[in-house]
Amino acid sequence: MEMDRDAAVITKKTVFLIALTLVFAFAVAHATTGRAIAHPSPELFEIRFLEATIDHHAMAVEMATLCEQQAARSELKTLCRTISSTQSQEIEEMQAWLQSWYEITYEPRMNDADERMINELERLKGADFDTAFMLEMSTHHRTAIRMASDALLLAFHEDLLELATDITATQGEEIRQMREWLCDFYEVCKDLDVELTDIS
Repeated sequence: MEMDRDAAVITKKTVFLIALTLVFAFAVAHATTGRAIAHPSPELFEIRFLEATIDHHAMAVEMATLCEQQAARSELKTLCRTISSTQSQEIEEMQAWLQSWYEITYEPRMNDADERMINELERLKGADFDTAFMLEMSTHHRTAIRMASDALLLAFHEDLLELATDITATQGEEIRQMREWLCDFYEVCKDLDVELTDIS
């Protein structure tokens, strides 16, 4: 009887250890799968980044084109021409890379929120337009900088890494310029230092 009790204890311990091992193995597999979903392959990241950035740039070009027509300040119109020219060229480069690297043909897409924002800007004139535009474009640029920061960590094509570096530097400087104009021309200076810290 004593041996039977010992055997039963050993069996219970064995079953417990086996179950514990299976739970641990499942947890490891689940965690591994989670990491794979959170961090796609470099190739998949590049495809997603290029498509998203093409869309994002296209929206900036739409906004900048409107700015060239409606801005009150000549300095802002000049900046908008630069934004439109630079980002149009970058769209063409990214489309070419998608085709060359991944055999993907991609055209920019605009969502409903983008269209609503353009419609709202179209209704504004003078100082109201300038102020709204610079605030919106500053926010838009900050999003592009965050996207480019991800690319610097996860992309691998040298051309794309160079583009991400350029986006970070160029759009960061454009944000600083617009925020200075907002303060100098229109006295919109609230939280300026805090917002500039986000891109430094």
